[in-house]
Amino acid sequence: MVRDKEIDDEFLQLLRQHPGVFVTPNLGVTSRSMESGRPAWLDDPLLHETIPPGEIQRLENQFSNRKPEVLANTRRSWDLQVRNLQKIREAGARVVLGSDSAGDPSRTMGWHAIWEVDALAKAGMKPSEVIVASTRLAAETLRLDQLGMLAPGKSADFVVLNGNPLENIANTRKIYKVYLRGEEVDRAGMRKQWTN
Repeated sequence: MVRDKEIDDEFLQLLRQHPGVFVTPNLGVTSRSMESGRPAWLDDPLLHETIPPGEIQRLENQFSNRKPEVLANTRRSWDLQVRNLQKIREAGARVVLGSDSAGDPSRTMGWHAIWEVDALAKAGMKPSEVIVASTRLAAETLRLDQLGMLAPGKSADFVVLNGNPLENIANTRKIYKVYLRGEEVDRAGMRKQWTN
């Protein structure tokens, strides 16, 4: 994703000429830090269920006492990235989920994908488009033929939710059950490991 300047017509023409291009916008990095004060997502129950307390404290410290000029720069960056995402989508590039969460200790594993899902919706994609970009299109792009959708012959990896994500993409965080290869994940056991 181009994040430092407006995408120009030449770039968009190149995208149209090469229909196999895909983009992982990585908007979640910017969107998570646009709020002044303590971000509301720090109180999300799923965060506390899946991230160790020490990591949450690190996030608390990272997002406290941000200066007004930092927030203003973040907002300008967000607005630019949203405009560029719209141009890329209009040019026909494939938008897929990518979280940029591996290999950097300042990143929170798993939560970058959640921020990205929220950010794509906040940037103007319909919840149904975000879900397809996060599942089927991402799997197809990576040629992970067994993943990405529920269908005969595919791996039975899916999440059961307590809310309709088509009504509000934040409902993707209202997880009731998780299944990997058809087996229910012991979320209570995992939660106990995080909190001990």
